[in-house]
Amino acid sequence: MRRLVGLEAEPYTLETPMIIIQTQGQTVALIVDSVEDVLELPVGCLQDAPPLHALASKMIGVCRMPDGLMNLLDIDLLLSVDMLVGEDSA
Repeated sequence: MRRLVGLEAEPYTLETPMIIIQTQGQTVALIVDSVEDVLELPVGCLQDAPPLHALASKMIGVCRMPDGLMNLLDIDLLLSVDMLVGEDSA
């Protein structure tokens, strides 16, 4: 995930958490720094991404939560087909 959002990569181990997702017909494991919780978003919380946000073009939007804003990323826009199948597999 760090690479997808433009952050410097961090070393990972067998204990590093992953989020398993389905995207573009592929099952993908995203290596993340941490996972705090799985949330159900409140109805009506979704707002457009701020246009000046660095990842605005790759966001579904933002959601106002009681303890702050949550950025909702569109994984299909973050991942390219080449990343999923490997550039040398064509």
